[in-house]
Amino acid sequence: MRQLPPISQLATFPTYVIFFCQFDYYGRGWARYRFEDRELTDPLMTAHNGQHSVIFNATASDYRRAGALGPFLDLMAGNVNNKDKFIAQIQAEIKSIKMNQERWLENMLYELKMQERFDAVEDSERNRTILKLITRAQQRGADHTAVIADLADFYDISKAEAQRYYDQAQLTNSH
Repeated sequence: MRQLPPISQLATFPTYVIFFCQFDYYGRGWARYRFEDRELTDPLMTAHNGQHSVIFNATASDYRRAGALGPFLDLMAGNVNNKDKFIAQIQAEIKSIKMNQERWLENMLYELKMQERFDAVEDSERNRTILKLITRAQQRGADHTAVIADLADFYDISKAEAQRYYDQAQLTNSH
């Protein structure tokens, strides 16, 4: 069994953060974008810290920049090419998971947990944003009724829920 290097040596290895996206974040149509830390005023100067980010775009029309991952990006885009050995293996694994009820259920539960975590973070951010908006509106002397009506309209919530947010902001601001 291969032994891992000591923790102190890990800093000498490059670090890669890889994203697979079903959208083109940078809008250039490229299949792959690669970044490393550079000095802002002198882009020729790098940090030499081994940190790299790679973003793959499954919506690209030309996967030449993606190298061997082109067929995988095609799969992400819904175009299955089972002639590619790697894609055939992925498809076989997907089929195996779907056929095995226990593994399928584990996958579904995992997806639900991840969605719940995402929703919780999203709800938390939404709550913070709403409370900040209310506080700023109060600081500017906005009418209580108008704030409630605007919140309900903008966030598509009931006026009663908007009132609860307003009351919560009142409590938070009074402490």
